[in-house]
Amino acid sequence: MSTSRSAELQLWGRPPHAAAKHSLLRAYLGAWFPIIAKYNRRVIYYDAFAGPGEYSNGNPRYPGSPIIALDTLLGHDYLPNMSGTEFLFLFNEKDPACGANLARLVAEMKANTPPGRRMSRWASRTRPFIEVTGEMLDDLDGRNARLAPTFSFVDPAASKPPRCRSSLA
Repeated sequence: MSTSRSAELQLWGRPPHAAAKHSLLRAYLGAWFPIIAKYNRRVIYYDAFAGPGEYSNGNPRYPGSPIIALDTLLGHDYLPNMSGTEFLFLFNEKDPACGANLARLVAEMKANTPPGRRMSRWASRTRPFIEVTGEMLDDLDGRNARLAPTFSFVDPAASKPPRCRSSLA
């Protein structure tokens, strides 16, 4: 592992299975975003174990799944045709140092987004997956509301699997 810009954060190297996963994610979202946006005014991307947003394999660093998701939308040729849809990206990462690094990367991406390519809304959480997900679902139940079309990316590759509450099982 190499050290990132933060002394507290150790970035991981990107293993081959992560590279394959990222290739699939980019291809799938590249098709999913315009199809789902055609019929919906709001779309959600939820990355439950977002990580630091990058891998340390040399220079340049490889982007992680949250950055790939944002880049897939913002760089999409069809984006101008999706202007009637609000995209909400929710990134959850329990580790505060990883969450801070991801927030820095997203802020840089937002600052570097060219005019005409609107930056979607995004939120970041640094709590256990089961708490964040449970609260979201409990909130929907409490309001008797429907969830907008959601791509939930739940890949705890570097995490201990969470114990699910019975309401989520």
